[in-house]
Amino acid sequence: NSYFKAYAMQHFGKELTINILEQFDLLVSTDCGTAGSICLITQAVMPILFFGSHDSHLHLKGGTDAKFAPPVDFFTNILQPYYQKFGANFTLEIIRRGFFPQGGGEVRFNITRLTKPLVPVQLTDFGKLTKVAALVLVAGRVPRSAGQELLASLQRISASVFPGIQTDFSIQYPQNCVGNIKSFLLWIETDTGLFLATSHICNRDDPPVNRLVTEHFEKLRQYSNLKACVDEHIQDQIIILMALASGKSRVKCSPLTLHTKSAIYVAETILGERIKIVQMGGTIDKCYPKSIKGYNFEIADSYASRVMGTFLWSGQANNFEFVTICRKDSLDVQLDDRMELLRVLEADNCPSKVLVTHGTDTLIETARFLHDRLHGNRVKARVVLTGNFSPKSPPDRLELTSPQTIYEHLFQMIRRASPSILVEGERRGETKGFTSPPTDTRILGLAWRIKTPFDWS
Repeated sequence: NSYFKAYAMQHFGKELTINILEQFDLLVSTDCGTAGSICLITQAVMPILFFGSHDSHLHLKGGTDAKFAPPVDFFTNILQPYYQKFGANFTLEIIRRGFFPQGGGEVRFNITRLTKPLVPVQLTDFGKLTKVAALVLVAGRVPRSAGQELLASLQRISASVFPGIQTDFSIQYPQNCVGNIKSFLLWIETDTGLFLATSHICNRDDPPVNRLVTEHFEKLRQYSNLKACVDEHIQDQIIILMALASGKSRVKCSPLTLHTKSAIYVAETILGERIKIVQMGGTIDKCYPKSIKGYNFEIADSYASRVMGTFLWSGQANNFEFVTICRKDSLDVQLDDRMELLRVLEADNCPSKVLVTHGTDTLIETARFLHDRLHGNRVKARVVLTGNFSPKSPPDRLELTSPQTIYEHLFQMIRRASPSILVEGERRGETKGFTSPPTDTRILGLAWRIKTPFDWS
């Protein structure tokens, strides 16, 4: 209750009314007082309300069709089918349309809470184009003849751009509305259940009608030629659903927009990136039992996994995966072990960030092996190999502050955008690769970047 009220006051300067119904559903009512987009408000709160304990009902007043925002018809014709693919659903009722600058629109949204996790989607098959559809909206003082001219242009250019494809064009003249508008929502449908759209609110600075319509049809033709499965607006809206779904989703897109890149960044920042830590052995994981005075050793559980399980890197709860390939002194690492590491890195479900803990004697040989087999476009991950010269402290005396600092440096390397193979290490007598020397030299600190052809820098 307090969260939504504070959000409304901060962003809209308006009081938000919240009531808890007898059946414990959530009823939210607010009025922007302007033509601020009802749809943008709804997009912001829907992902939260899907995970509520009960269904939610939003009674929102503002702009139903606004510039730089999806029109309300986009929700029902385009956005809703994609939400349903993830297992989320909502319905809406347009009580009254409201346009810039007065606003005055009114919409009721009913958001059904999730009873099971969001379903991951695989949207990679564009399929066959089956329909071209358009909705023209004319209201207020705009003459109906202007709407008829726009509709005729849509029909004529559709026949030229998508010949032989079924069409479904309509025009509406809403009476119970506030303001003036001439607009259109244009979309294509495929036999694989995809909907890709573009829309426009007309104004006096527009080019001639035929040129304007042609520009929007060209955008749809680009989607069709690219076999994209979402348009540029759905693209950024489903990132949060993909991030919260219970498995791996794949979506074929047109070039990513800045909105989509921002959504990906926010999702990664909030949820934390998935990072795989691979154990291969070496001194970094050696234990020297006191009972035999340190002359013999065994390789124990991953030291990195123990360290990373004790703190939040950069204040985020990151998703770490741990896998053990072998527990060997690096001089005993064989081709079979390196081939198994290669298989882990080439797996479809391998994260794009990988840390490999390894013995130092043959660390470079393993890096060469990976470089020779993962060069060029086959490199999908940012891989860092690391080890140490001296054995770690006994578990009862393990100090984590310094390893945290070193590992944070390692993960900053991993987070760099370009796929590559890096080696993290330290040469005796010198420390490099840090802005300041590490206080714990058990973890190696010198970084080399592998280039092609084989070159160290």
